[in-house]
Amino acid sequence: MSPNKRLVVGQGQISGYISIFLAVLALLGILCFHYPEKLTTPEFREIYTKDSMEVLMLGGVIASFFFAALSVVLSKKLKWGWPGFALAALAVILGALSVEGRDVAKSSWHFGLDWMILDLLLMVAIFVPLELFFPKNNEQTKFHEEWRTDLTYFVISHL
Repeated sequence: MSPNKRLVVGQGQISGYISIFLAVLALLGILCFHYPEKLTTPEFREIYTKDSMEVLMLGGVIASFFFAALSVVLSKKLKWGWPGFALAALAVILGALSVEGRDVAKSSWHFGLDWMILDLLLMVAIFVPLELFFPKNNEQTKFHEEWRTDLTYFVISHL
């Protein structure tokens, strides 16, 4: 597939990208569990429950494996499926299936990576379908050309 063509449903590329995205979010989530003092938002720590985080992490990893497998089945190649599978497997190795909460000491500063992960998941769920079905320009490929700049601003504004 040429990089200048729009993504087509049923070729495995979209499911491969979804798999990679979910696996990266799971890896970032694991970092939040390992270093909650510096990477999580104190206000949100009070809201999170062990059960809700287990469900969210498990759901993300299982969905990543599912979309990786779907990508391989649809494309009959490992090109888009293996990165998502490898990242999801790394997430499992690092503890995605055994999420454990613990008491967190107060810290004078934090990154807010947990908020960025949740907000990115929500924004992608809302705006990527809009961008794909109602493109800014009819000839644009996957996203508008400035998507990397948008992502950079998004990350900087959340951290």
